[in-house]
Amino acid sequence: MIGTMRHLTLAGVILLAGCAVPAAEGLPVTPPLSGTVQFPVERRVSATMAEIGTKATVSLIDTATGNTLATALTDPDGAFVLSFEKTFRPQAGAYFLEAVKGLSAGGLPNRAGAPLARIRTLASFQGSNWVTLTGAGVRITTATTAISALAGLNRLSPSENLALLGSVKANTPSTAAGFTMFDTYTVPASLTGTASAALSKAAVHRTWSLVVQALQADEDPVAVLFLRPGGQPSSSTSLAGTGYGGEEGIAWGASGWTLDATTGVSGAVGATVTLYGLGLPKSTAAVSVKTSNGLVCPVTAVGPDGTWIRFTVPASAASGPLDVRFGQWSNRSVFLTVL
Repeated sequence: MIGTMRHLTLAGVILLAGCAVPAAEGLPVTPPLSGTVQFPVERRVSATMAEIGTKATVSLIDTATGNTLATALTDPDGAFVLSFEKTFRPQAGAYFLEAVKGLSAGGLPNRAGAPLARIRTLASFQGSNWVTLTGAGVRITTATTAISALAGLNRLSPSENLALLGSVKANTPSTAAGFTMFDTYTVPASLTGTASAALSKAAVHRTWSLVVQALQADEDPVAVLFLRPGGQPSSSTSLAGTGYGGEEGIAWGASGWTLDATTGVSGAVGATVTLYGLGLPKSTAAVSVKTSNGLVCPVTAVGPDGTWIRFTVPASAASGPLDVRFGQWSNRSVFLTVL
């Protein structure tokens, strides 16, 4: 089902209404908001680019109330134009601009039980123009979806959401945290403290990878992404069935993996240590473990149900966060204490 990624360059621009026509109340009419839904993930059989980009519903959503304020349909190229009633007055903050489509996945699209795909960006009306995460060129992409998801999950303030506008340079690939995104994201200088950490370049790239994986699996990234709560259970038994998965805070409940980092682990040089978690690799060759000072910890066994990994503490190992790698994923949530 997983298709080949490709980068589709689709122009998205703000169309102004020229000279604003006065409303009945004597106030200017809000110009339409137009842009492009850009899905850089090609799917086979279940959801093609043509399927997702054609006749998808685009909505402008109030971030404070969750209410939908205007809708439109995309054309075969993914382009859309949202028009507003004369009485519509944009708020000072940012909106969610979202595209949604019920996928076919072996049947008719939008049927009962059909999987749903949603992608988003943030949008705000400033002066006489609409501005989004990609600036004045309005694009809804997997990268803007990752940023919008992080902004929502971390409950950023209205001013922090506005600070994110223009932070994405579309169609310019960039690499961080081992993942190459189709767009370039720059952390806004006005973001500080927890907001800056939550929307770091590494966090955005990791979240982007989960968005892409979810879409490739016909999952809705807006629905399946979540932040892992603190104080996770301290054993593989109590972790079972919790649905934890993902990387460093952001998670995908459908297909992620995680380590139980509540209590940490400890052992002397030469000792065997066991890590517990969910969705862990079932082959010793598929996983690597290193100490905080870069020494390889030989992996001696893994659980057949993907709930544990066993390794040996190497000579000269230093206490610190372990670097556990599974494919492209890197988890550094478990602290090793060398006795």
